[in-house]
Amino acid sequence: MTLKISLPTEFTQFHTLLAISTPLKDYRLVHAINENLLLSLKRIDDFPYYVSEDKGFEHYPMFHGEDEFYRTNYFLFTNKIDGGILIPQWARMDYLFLFGGDVSSEQVNNITQKIRRINNVLMVSTVELAKVKNIELIFSDLEMHMTELNRKAKEQRNELRYKAPVFSNQN
Repeated sequence: MTLKISLPTEFTQFHTLLAISTPLKDYRLVHAINENLLLSLKRIDDFPYYVSEDKGFEHYPMFHGEDEFYRTNYFLFTNKIDGGILIPQWARMDYLFLFGGDVSSEQVNNITQKIRRINNVLMVSTVELAKVKNIELIFSDLEMHMTELNRKAKEQRNELRYKAPVFSNQN
């Protein structure tokens, strides 16, 4: 039995996806994006995207950043890995830059223009999320991945708290 997940269309209204074509390595592109957009994207565990029972999961390199003031999350994914393409409709694009929150169309245009100005960025296009066939699955897998990463981070903080030395004031 196949389980079909469908997200409300409003969900995609609060997210913007840019497709980026560039020969730059991911770490160089992230450095340039961080400098030009004043972000702090950091490498996190690869994004596991479920393909099929036969293939299982494909793991795509991923970067994440957060703007707490604007309550916006930023994700940069590699679109192509050996043997897989995250969004096949955009197979010619090397990276996908997803951000969500209350972002105006003016801010989206500003972000797009700043990324276009990065040396060796050949093309930046806004992707219409409603036309991406597997977008619901990507959002679902992304939510599960970020939940798991947050759980692991919380466990690590708790371990550090319990391992911290206890100082007593004995005079």
